[in-house]
Amino acid sequence: LFTFLACWFFRKPLIVTYHMDARPTSWLKRLVQGPADFLAVPLIFRAARKIITPDVGYFQSSGFNCLVRPNILMELANGVDTNVFAPGEADWSKLRPDWRHKNILLFVGNLLSVKRLDIILFSLSQSAKQDEVLVVVGGGYEEKSLRKEATRLALEDRVYFAGKCSDRVELANYYRLATVVIISSDRESFSLVALEAMATGKPIIGSDIPALHNRVVGSGLLFQPGSAASLRVSLDIFYNLSIDERKLMGETGRRTVIQKYDWDGHVADLEKCYASVL
Repeated sequence: LFTFLACWFFRKPLIVTYHMDARPTSWLKRLVQGPADFLAVPLIFRAARKIITPDVGYFQSSGFNCLVRPNILMELANGVDTNVFAPGEADWSKLRPDWRHKNILLFVGNLLSVKRLDIILFSLSQSAKQDEVLVVVGGGYEEKSLRKEATRLALEDRVYFAGKCSDRVELANYYRLATVVIISSDRESFSLVALEAMATGKPIIGSDIPALHNRVVGSGLLFQPGSAASLRVSLDIFYNLSIDERKLMGETGRRTVIQKYDWDGHVADLEKCYASVL
């Protein structure tokens, strides 16, 4: 809102980047967000010269789509630095030495209910493979309860909570440590984690949601959103793949990111968008 007012006061063009609709979980947040959505958002969207979204389909399914003229909407996919997120040798010093030869599931993201780390934990608890372990990179409101859930499921020795990671080089190393990256979200507008994993040459097992359905093509497997049983089936299918088949998934993902989601291309398109309103 302050940006909108500043643009109005100084007579500058306004470009809005829309990520996704917020869905507050507490009554206090809902109390604040309701008036904001009703009053502020329409003002901002109607004043915008351009609205950038990583996925037009997701935006069109939102409640704000009716406020926007189609000719000002621009799809600009997220980008990733393929020099940082790239295949390479992993540094194992962050993990227990005895995990080096285990099947490492990697979860990266905020620990919020919508990310559904809980179904990964339950799926892991149902696994007959004792060499299957989970690394969790990220923090958030649900961290304490998820740690308790891991303990309740007797997974203390099979789950490592690495905490938040703001260093991209360190984050890329976590991807390199992984056997497969799990994206279990109920909803996403666009999964940056998927791009980072693919750029690093790692297979993905993800929820079959719009953000992943048309992006994880040949680079992984999809499972029914919210279903630990479906996730378990996908993991078992993955383990039955040959080394060459897994490698092909990683190579396909890497190639897709370089062709469609490279950071340099993203920046070039963003600059064109800014120039178009001047």
